[in-house]
Amino acid sequence: MLTNSSTGDSFVGTANNYLFTAAVGTLQDADTILDSSSTDADILNAEVTSITAAPRIQNVETINVNGKYVTTGIDLESISGTTTLNFNTAIANGTATVDNAASLNALNIVAGSNIATLNVEATASGTRDTVYVDANAATTVNVDGDTGTDTFDITVADEASVTLGLNGGTKNLDTYTLNTMGGDLTLDGNAVAKTVTINNTTAALEVALTDNQTLIGDGDTSSWDITGDADVKLVVADDGVTTSAADLDGFALTNSGTGTVTVEVQDT
Repeated sequence: MLTNSSTGDSFVGTANNYLFTAAVGTLQDADTILDSSSTDADILNAEVTSITAAPRIQNVETINVNGKYVTTGIDLESISGTTTLNFNTAIANGTATVDNAASLNALNIVAGSNIATLNVEATASGTRDTVYVDANAATTVNVDGDTGTDTFDITVADEASVTLGLNGGTKNLDTYTLNTMGGDLTLDGNAVAKTVTINNTTAALEVALTDNQTLIGDGDTSSWDITGDADVKLVVADDGVTTSAADLDGFALTNSGTGTVTVEVQDT
C-alpha cells in the first residue's frame, strides 16, 4: 500500500501478479512502482482528488484511477507498459484527464463509471502506435495531438460532442478513427492536415461539423474515410465562411463501407 510519505514509496515487482493500492492522496510524483514482467497481471488501484500525479510506474498492466469526487486523471509522462488505464468517479458528471498519452505508456484508455467528460492529450513526441480510447458514456470527448505524429482510435456513444485537437501541423499528419453505432455526433477540429475515419455500424449516424474547416482542414493533405455497414450524413454548420471549390482541392472523401454517405454544407 502506498503512503503519503514526502519522499515517495518504492516497490519492485517480479513475474508474480501484484495488487498495489493507493488510498486517497497517497499517489504522488515521487512514488516508484517497477515491475520486471510485461506479461503478468499487475493492478494498481488509486483513489485521487486531482489530476496532477505523475508517478514513475513500469509494467503495471492495469491501472484504475478512481476520483473520490468528480475529478480523476493522471500524467503518463513517467508511466510505461500499462495495457489498460481505467477512470471512474464516485459522483456523476465526472471529468477524467490524461496527459502524455502514448501507446508505450498506456495502450487503452477507458472512461468508466460517472465519467461525463474525457480529456486526452498526446505526449509531445507523438503516440508512436495507436492509442485506443473508449469513451463509453462520456458526452464530451476532447482528444488532442501534440507536435509529434499522433494516432488515436476512439469509441464514442450517441449524442457525444467530440473535439479533435490536431496540433501536429502540416509536417505531422494526425490520424483519428471514430467508432460509432449510429445516432448523433457533434465534431469539431482545427484547420490543419488530418486523416479521419468514421467507422459506423448498426444504425444511421448524423455528424454535425462545427465549421467547414472541421471537414476540409488543409485540403491538400486532409482525407476522410467512412467505413462500416450503416449510413453516415456529414452536416457542415453555417459558420459564415463560404466553402469554395478551391477549398476542396486535394481533399479526399472515400466511402469504404456498405452504407450511404451524404455531405450537406450549410453555407450562407
